Amino acid sequence: MSIQLYKMLHFTGLVLAFMGLAGVLALRWGKNEETGKRLLFALTHGLGMLLALISGFGLAAKLGYTSGLPFWVIGLVIVWILLGASFALVKRFSNLAALIIIWLGLLAIVGSWLALMKPFQD
Repeated sequence: MSIQLYKMLHFTGLVLAFMGLAGVLALRWGKNEETGKRLLFALTHGLGMLLALISGFGLAAKLGYTSGLPFWVIGLVIVWILLGASFALVKRFSNLAALIIIWLGLLAIVGSWLALMKPFQD
């Protein structure tokens, strides 16, 4: 697969992951506990996370990072873990929606910075 296809799949996965979180947050904040809608957003988040992980490591391999990962890739994996854990924050603390939105925005900024600037790259 080409690098462009990996990037497209990766960005699509990230959009799906954030969309799923936003959907669950909106349902919880609006006190709508309809199981079907909540399941749809949870599946969207999970599918996006899986797609981002697989395409991200595929992209790293395509770029030649096969033996040892640079700092910025490790940082992106940490951001990915925090994004996945954010699902629990959204479900448990939906009354703090403004803080959760700021948290998700910060994750997006840090992830973007790591991916674009590639700090500490040898």
